[in-house]
Amino acid sequence: MWRPITIMTLAVSPLITSCGALSGAPDGLSQDWRKARVVEVGPSSAVLPRAHVDCRRSHRPVNGQHRFAAVVYRLYPSNSKLKWMRIVPVEPGAHVRVGQWVYVDVSDCSRALVPARAGAPGSQG
Repeated sequence: MWRPITIMTLAVSPLITSCGALSGAPDGLSQDWRKARVVEVGPSSAVLPRAHVDCRRSHRPVNGQHRFAAVVYRLYPSNSKLKWMRIVPVEPGAHVRVGQWVYVDVSDCSRALVPARAGAPGSQG
């Protein structure tokens, strides 16, 4: 016979795992990635907004020229009020614009941002 706790566990488990997937990183990326919105893009020498984390300090420019983006994201996915700003590298040749949704690795400054998939929730301006 099924116990009430077993039934409750089976009923709630899919809900918990699906909610985690909604706020998590895109396919293939670890939990250290956050969805962010680009607020400014420029070369490494540009004056970008003051940020909590500035990856230009630890990132070596390619051929003396590299682009960076200032992005704003939620520090904790469960808290929409606590916003964080970070300056992250942009891959050479990548097309990134202000207002675009991207993913950033909040634990590794050497990783460039990843544009959110077109058509994904939040990927439109």
